[in-house]
Amino acid sequence: MSTVRLRVAAAWLGLALVGAGCGGASASPPASTLTPDVEVVALDIEFDQQVYTAAPGPVTIRYENAGSLVHTLVIEGIDNGFHLSVDAHGDLATATVDLAPGSYVIFCDVSGHRAAGMEARLDIG
Repeated sequence: MSTVRLRVAAAWLGLALVGAGCGGASASPPASTLTPDVEVVALDIEFDQQVYTAAPGPVTIRYENAGSLVHTLVIEGIDNGFHLSVDAHGDLATATVDLAPGSYVIFCDVSGHRAAGMEARLDIG
């Protein structure tokens, strides 16, 4: 392939990548740029708090693994696919979920973790 053809191909590829990044206005910001409403820290078989609070509506949850085991965070009764996972010490995960006023149970769904006490309450309202 000639140098000119390579340059043209590279230019088209660059434009395609820029265009893909400029997609729709509904694109969500990367998880690392979301400001958390709730910060949950997973220790070895417990969360750092028993009760977390946030205002109703979109709730951004930041999940940090401060333990040595794999952990997840799910919200009981929320069937919209909300699921955070932190595989190793120091891992972070962030996501936003729309929650109505009320009390929710959050828990780690790794086998045996919830039974060992890895659950807490999330009060919205």
